[in-house]
Amino acid sequence: SAGVLLIWPGDIPLRPKAFSNPRTRFSLVYKSRSGSHYCAMEPWSQQQVTTAKGPVLLRTAHADEVYPLRMTVLIAGTDRASPEFDGDDDPHSIHVLGESAGTVVTIASWMPNRWNGEPALQLRGMATAPDWQGLGLGSALLHFCEQALAHPGGPRYLWCNARVNAVGFYLRQGWQPASDPFEIPGVGPHYRMLKELS
Repeated sequence: SAGVLLIWPGDIPLRPKAFSNPRTRFSLVYKSRSGSHYCAMEPWSQQQVTTAKGPVLLRTAHADEVYPLRMTVLIAGTDRASPEFDGDDDPHSIHVLGESAGTVVTIASWMPNRWNGEPALQLRGMATAPDWQGLGLGSALLHFCEQALAHPGGPRYLWCNARVNAVGFYLRQGWQPASDPFEIPGVGPHYRMLKELS
């Protein structure tokens, strides 16, 4: 079915949860009072990918749907006590997941955070369930998101703080290192990775 275009002032709180089902195809355009675009997305239709373990449905989600896997894969064993991140409830944040037979197997969250003053989204909390790793799900989820975000009016940059052991993954997806290594207390060494959307 055709996507629905929703335009809303960027400085007025608006939660996608309030007006849409995460399985609905939709597009958001946020505008500041000056009329300039803050963040925009093409319709996020569902996408099914096939893996050696079966089909996985990629779709938008609510923050509370990504918390269990975020806790299991990213938070357990660190000094953090909660899977919640600052910005999870920001009306401009986007949460995406992949599910198989109702079980969440891969997740990612995008949060508005400028890069050198330019419109950008920061990727946070990307993870895949241990028994689903090595099947290309992370690449598929990242490609799904990049395709939805790469269009006129969208963010110019995507960036993230990547653990050292994840740098190779981002390099294979066309991202580039954008910092020297740095330490996130209680988590470990990271690099900033960056991708400019065309």
